[in-house]
Amino acid sequence: MTFTVSDLTVQYGETVVIRRLDFVVAPGEIVALLGASGSGKSSIVRALCGLQPATGAIAWNGNDLARLPTHRRGIGLMFQDQALFGHLDVAGNVAFGLKMHVLGAHERKIQVAQLLATVGLEGFEARAIATLSGGEQQRVALARALAPVPDVLLLDEPFGALDRTLRERLLIEVGELLRRNGVTTVIVTHDHDEAFSLADRVAVLHDGQIEQMATPTTLWQQPKSVAVCEQLGFVEAVDGEVQRTPGGSEVITPWGVLPHQSAMTNGPVRVVLRPDALAADEQGALQVDIQRVRPHANQFQATVQLGTGPRLMMPVPASTRPGDTLRCSVRPDAVLCYLVGTSLPPAFKPPASENDQ
Repeated sequence: MTFTVSDLTVQYGETVVIRRLDFVVAPGEIVALLGASGSGKSSIVRALCGLQPATGAIAWNGNDLARLPTHRRGIGLMFQDQALFGHLDVAGNVAFGLKMHVLGAHERKIQVAQLLATVGLEGFEARAIATLSGGEQQRVALARALAPVPDVLLLDEPFGALDRTLRERLLIEVGELLRRNGVTTVIVTHDHDEAFSLADRVAVLHDGQIEQMATPTTLWQQPKSVAVCEQLGFVEAVDGEVQRTPGGSEVITPWGVLPHQSAMTNGPVRVVLRPDALAADEQGALQVDIQRVRPHANQFQATVQLGTGPRLMMPVPASTRPGDTLRCSVRPDAVLCYLVGTSLPPAFKPPASENDQ
């Protein structure tokens, strides 16, 4: 059974926040709506569950939900701030999600215990909400959202308030939980790492619409536009000039002359570099000046100056120090060129099987 959103429009007064949004979520699929603050992500969530007036069609397995009140849509919602009830213990919070079910006290107790075990909180029934860690509260909120066995689960920035280590662990746990239970899920977030870690497909929002929808791999390797690149945290775009060479083509930029892999002819372009564009290479054709070095995950990252363009980040040997110069090479596939005045580079061919938009 598919969850289909067609022509969804949300506006506040004369201001249109979301315009004619279309997307489909397959049964058991996790789709992330990725957008910057103010892009309308939370408005979409509220519209889908009936808390925000909107126009358009919202359907589950072909049945129109848009005309149904919130409590009859079969949509579960996990709020950004969790919205747990402080006066209720853990069991009371989870049981609140079962209020629409006709269950006796004993059955409800069994159901709550099963849900808590599902999210890794077995035996927490009597714990007060105030005594729980942020991650534990997150899982209580998830158990409550899952309690009514929703057809579709909406997650509104569910991990935004957590520290990095806990967020990374919960992303794995929650993803496994949703897939194990076959829950059709839509998550809205401003964090592309979060979206990539959790979702099967990611829809990038820009100017109230979906700029591109694809698998994380396709988005990373073939972003459709500069706007998508910006949302994914790529290096800011600069003006460049493509020129054909006997061996292919190169692009003249403030960073220097860079190789690239598009089929563009000579002319002005906007150039974006993926974060993995530069690599330390003693035989590399380019030289960078090291501005700053810091540990990052399992490697050292340096802020470098290449030519007169914006500063870049690149992995460097642990012995690298600020003030050093380093030779590097550039990955041609990580140099992305976009025609001026358009969003789609000629070499970009979205895989039809991935429902890119």
